Amino acid sequence: DNKPASFASVYIRNSTYGTVANEEGMYQFKLNPGTYEVVYRFVGYKEVAEKITITDQNVQHDMHLENEKYQFAEYNRTNPKIQDSAVTIIRKVIAKRRYYLEHVKQYSCIVYVKGVQKLDRAPKSLMGQNVSDALSVDSNGKGILYQSESLSDYSFEQPDKVKEKMIASKTVGRNTAFSYNKASDLAVNFYNNIFSVPGLSSHGFVSPIADNALRYYRYVLVGSKIENGVTVHKIQVIPKRSYDPVFIGNIYIVEGDWRLYGVDLRLTNEENGLNLVDTLSVSQEYVPITDSVWLPLTTRFNFNGNVLGFQFEGYYLSIYNNYNLQPSFPDNYFNGERMRVDTIENSRDSVYWQGARPVPLTRQERTDYYKKEFRAQLEKSIEKYSPDKIHKNAFLVLPYIPFGYKATYHDNKDSIYVDPFIQTVFYNTVEGVGLNLRGTYAHHYDNLQSYSITPNLRYGYFDKLYNANVKGEYNY
Repeated sequence: DNKPASFASVYIRNSTYGTVANEEGMYQFKLNPGTYEVVYRFVGYKEVAEKITITDQNVQHDMHLENEKYQFAEYNRTNPKIQDSAVTIIRKVIAKRRYYLEHVKQYSCIVYVKGVQKLDRAPKSLMGQNVSDALSVDSNGKGILYQSESLSDYSFEQPDKVKEKMIASKTVGRNTAFSYNKASDLAVNFYNNIFSVPGLSSHGFVSPIADNALRYYRYVLVGSKIENGVTVHKIQVIPKRSYDPVFIGNIYIVEGDWRLYGVDLRLTNEENGLNLVDTLSVSQEYVPITDSVWLPLTTRFNFNGNVLGFQFEGYYLSIYNNYNLQPSFPDNYFNGERMRVDTIENSRDSVYWQGARPVPLTRQERTDYYKKEFRAQLEKSIEKYSPDKIHKNAFLVLPYIPFGYKATYHDNKDSIYVDPFIQTVFYNTVEGVGLNLRGTYAHHYDNLQSYSITPNLRYGYFDKLYNANVKGEYNY
């Protein structure tokens, strides 16, 4: 239909090099001269592979994707034979779940993580100039609130040893919802029985191929297709009961190997009790690293929500490249240190990122980066040479109500954050109307060490009970 295939996966066959198209459908590779077989995959569309020859100049290659065509596409959910065939496939996948969870003993890779949060709509009566400036959006309440990028060297060894070295990181804007800006935040594995979403839910969700998944899901075989010599089954997963901790959507299974080819699943606040967001979609694409090993190429979270008329949406995306299945980790490499941040990771300039990021920025993202980086430099300059001329810590009712209030001092070394009003006033059947007062003071040292103190006072009108606690954290 000549519309952008946003977030389509694109990778080089017989390699560990891949990427994802941006929201405008644009993608890029940096390749040495030669001939490459480029594979295009996108949920709901037919996989396409094309040979492309690269010389000593840039090559533009546009691709049209066609709707995927599954045999047996006409189906009836009440047909017991169709349900039986789907369950037969799922039983075989469940039988091999633990094997695929454990068969890769160790690996290392480079992970790129990108996040974007946008404001789509805001109450016009509340969108004064101060609010627009604080949120960095236009007068209609539209614009990018927050962008983040990171590049990490990620290492894994069975059963659960992880080490991540963040090479580069970049953030601009106001993080209004939640943030996943490191590789371990998006280390999604549906071969685990339980899928967890840090920050969005206090409980986990049952994987559609968990050992006990048949208790929670109904399965329908939508159809089958042949892709690159393998048969792929598309299976719809449907919750058996409302309000269970389960997904709805589709999973894709490779015939014979009984492994995951991809997932396209969804959670909702109404059914699953999510925090902050109304809908969370999870997509994942697996590609063959060797004949017997398939690992994720991409993982993507898409979300949207509405807070007091402020309608927002966004995504977090991770891309895995340069898989090494025999990394030969030195002795004591996994020594308990799970995350190491390069001391210069926040000082990478735009030239570095232009060469390092695998996904090109959209026009809107480029403009937003420029505006916010320029504004940050300007405010820092004004604060340094004329502190009385800037009021960046001024308290505004909006955005405090939906997003909280943050003030920084001493060149951002000290900060105070007060939780948003919508989390401060609450109601439930046990406590009734109540107050949950919480704030955080943090101090950052030049050597990246920091500490924070978070006092919390809670009171419910029904139970007449005061709860007080304080949390302290020190990052050494």
